[in-house]
Amino acid sequence: MMSTQKAPRPPWREAGTVSGRGGLTLVELLITISIMSILTLAIRPAYSEMVVKTREAALKKNLYLIREALDFYYLDNRDSDNKNIYPSALEELVTGRNRYLRYIPEDPITGAEEWYLVYATEGGIYDVRSLSTEIGSNNRSYSEW
Repeated sequence: MMSTQKAPRPPWREAGTVSGRGGLTLVELLITISIMSILTLAIRPAYSEMVVKTREAALKKNLYLIREALDFYYLDNRDSDNKNIYPSALEELVTGRNRYLRYIPEDPITGAEEWYLVYATEGGIYDVRSLSTEIGSNNRSYSEW
């Protein structure tokens, strides 16, 4: 004859339960959610600051790349009077005889490939700036960088 015995239940399955079903109590669940909410609120400002600093670093890098390309274009190109000239459009830095950039970088603050163009008195694009009117972490507008 075969004897059947129930396997003993683990202690965590029976502790504190009426029906023997495991699970979290409402109090445990509320405490867990409260702790997670507090941690999220504590981390959020640091995360937001990190995002701003990352965008500002990308803006500095992109401005540097475009400005350096404008300078090299100026040194490499002369007009009929043997004067150095600036490009009439940023696309010339990408598609011209000499490629000074692989692509026109985007403004990480606005998220667009549009820049405020500063023209030289003799014509051509002399400088670029951000179109954003937001204030950076250095208390200067991004358009002044």
